[in-house]
Amino acid sequence: MMKTTKDNQTYSPNLLQESFLEVEGHQVYYAEWGKPDGIPILFVHGGPGGGTDPSCVRFFDPDYYRIILVDQRGCGKSEPNAALMHNTTDHLIADFESIRRNLKIERWILFGGSWGSTLAIAYAKKHPSAIIQLVLRGLFLARQQDYDWLYHHGASEFFPEAWQRFKGHVQSAHDIISAYGTLLHSEDDVIRQEAAKAWCLWEAEVSCLQQSAQVIASMADSDNTYALAAIEHHYFSNHCFMSFDYLCTPDPKLAKMPMTVVHGRYDLCCQLSNATAWKACYPQTKLHIVEAAGHAMLEKGIEACLVDVCDEIKGAL
Repeated sequence: MMKTTKDNQTYSPNLLQESFLEVEGHQVYYAEWGKPDGIPILFVHGGPGGGTDPSCVRFFDPDYYRIILVDQRGCGKSEPNAALMHNTTDHLIADFESIRRNLKIERWILFGGSWGSTLAIAYAKKHPSAIIQLVLRGLFLARQQDYDWLYHHGASEFFPEAWQRFKGHVQSAHDIISAYGTLLHSEDDVIRQEAAKAWCLWEAEVSCLQQSAQVIASMADSDNTYALAAIEHHYFSNHCFMSFDYLCTPDPKLAKMPMTVVHGRYDLCCQLSNATAWKACYPQTKLHIVEAAGHAMLEKGIEACLVDVCDEIKGAL
């Protein structure tokens, strides 16, 4: 696995260790990469239910950072796969905190995109003293308007063909999240898998400014497709287990916390207005708007900006 910086330097990160946190019937996978005594940075993956893989370390200089990857409950290498019991936002925050303590990390940087940004903010609100800095990408603030945009009226106006395929999979699109829930919990394995693929395909198709076969395949045609759909539905049907205004209500604990937000100008999964609203709430935020980019982490402009941000932090620290 190689990571390329803006100066075209290449690195071969070291895998330091892999382990599992055993808690409440779950085995939560986590791994450390990079420099053993480096600045700790936690990669908070999206979804919910997305999982990690070694390519996630591509944004960080492994000669400087101690990179921690965690597969949240029910996804990736964590077991049981697609498990929904004891799987809420508070549970995931508690897992991060347990892993931080197990690794004897005093403070770390949180690096999260999409749902990962949601979870990183929620963690920071509960454990501000554990945070060096937040690096957030494609902000999802878990407000009613954010769910409506993606699953009712908004993104559908820009991707009408994809929307027709998505809503055509259910009998009624009046409450499409509930309708998909019925299919995802069917006793028929074929029905469950087809619903999961349709759910993930919709999200994949709205995630890139230009269609990416790599992104679509990774989200809609992989071994993790059912876990991603089932866990994402579980969270979204429960409003991510938080009030609609929880994340965007000004919090004095975050008022001086260093933050950087990277957001694609044409992000049609999570609107750019999320990022501008966040900066209005927390003026210390460094906001990077990436031109000619949508939502996906691996779009060239987004990836390059995230690498630059992490290199800039490295220099500042």
